[in-house]
Amino acid sequence: MLMIRLKDNSPVPGSSDSDDKKSSHPFECLKNESFSTLKNDGIVTFPYFKQDLDVINANAPLFTGTSSDDTFVGDYLGVINVKLKEKVNQKETYQSAFITSRFCTDTNDYFLYYMLERVFNFPIIEQLTTQERADTYFSLLICSFPRLFKQALVKGLFRQYRTFAHNDSNVRGTIDINRQIKTNVPFLGKIAYRTREYTDDNWLIYLICATIQAVKASPFRTMLTKDPELNLLANHILQIGHHFTRYTTWQIINQNERHPIHHAYYLEYQPLQRLCLAILKHQATKYSNAVEETNGILFNASWLFEEYVNKLLAPSFDHPDNRHQTKAQKLFANNNDYLFYPDFIGKDQLQVVADTKYKDFSKNNVHVHDDLLQILAYMYRLAFNAGVLIYPDTLNPGTGKPDHQKLELIHSPAANIYRYSIGVCIQAPDYHTFKQIIHQREKELIRFITEL
Repeated sequence: MLMIRLKDNSPVPGSSDSDDKKSSHPFECLKNESFSTLKNDGIVTFPYFKQDLDVINANAPLFTGTSSDDTFVGDYLGVINVKLKEKVNQKETYQSAFITSRFCTDTNDYFLYYMLERVFNFPIIEQLTTQERADTYFSLLICSFPRLFKQALVKGLFRQYRTFAHNDSNVRGTIDINRQIKTNVPFLGKIAYRTREYTDDNWLIYLICATIQAVKASPFRTMLTKDPELNLLANHILQIGHHFTRYTTWQIINQNERHPIHHAYYLEYQPLQRLCLAILKHQATKYSNAVEETNGILFNASWLFEEYVNKLLAPSFDHPDNRHQTKAQKLFANNNDYLFYPDFIGKDQLQVVADTKYKDFSKNNVHVHDDLLQILAYMYRLAFNAGVLIYPDTLNPGTGKPDHQKLELIHSPAANIYRYSIGVCIQAPDYHTFKQIIHQREKELIRFITEL
């Protein structure tokens, strides 16, 4: 399978060539597909629920462009695999793309892996050798598993009604006449019957068990032993669903594909089920070089950057939750219809509101005007004198430091808006050096924003 490297918010190489090339562009089938439709294409998306994104990001397409324009990658990071069929001989080929951040070099994307490490608490690069990291798709799938696994188990073990067939003398259900005649004639003291039970011994638990076993058999096996909580939960699930060994991997996959999770109480199990299916199907087909029509794993870049900044600011800032409608702010005292959710609101005496934007403000076509007005509205509503716009950018080549800017309001000299970039060093020789540099930038951000 061929893999090409793309960058977020950048043109797809070759998309502006002749009409013949354009018509056979490998990602033409995904052009203008939004976050809402990507999940239906076999792609694991983060965040999984549309409500976790604002309206603009939720409707942003993966690839944009018309038949006469360049095709641009949207605000997404990750891996996509597409099955293609040649028009002449109907031969099937496979195309894969690794969408990196715009801070990627020709060999490494340290910033993407670092954000994933902070958000998902899993060190991909430090866990694997260079050869093992070559399977980028599987690496990204596995690094997402601990977070979704723990989030789902917060709701408790998944239970559902199942029908079990029994053949013993302890009758406690509906007698199965046909099976009784077939198996218990002449009568030997046993009765064939069925019971319907609300149990955690079900196909979804089997799916999770099979995924844990796949992780143990992969280069990521140490992720279970290094995290005591994760290891304890995994062993508990394996004890409950030990009957999964009676079935083949494809039997478990087929049952879960036929019965996706819809129960409102167990919604957190939906993304875990999708992720486990992707992991097992990849493992089952990796030696055959075959994929479905479309599959992959994609992270919304704006969401990932916001979650990364949340890891930095969590001790001093509240992070309102749109999907669960927690810590919402009212715009009007007599109307609850107009709620808004700033990214970060200072706790206690820290009267600062912050907003994150994964934008390249160095481009001429990216305007910061609306973003500044948004922060100004937050400051007015919360009666704060400081607002901060946080975004990633490369280090200034002249100073070797990230760029910052202070904007003073005309009629309110005490109120200021700050543009603060987290400097990303793209020239770091290795990942260890990159982490040292960005740790220093994080300390500077925390010190700056808490002293406003």
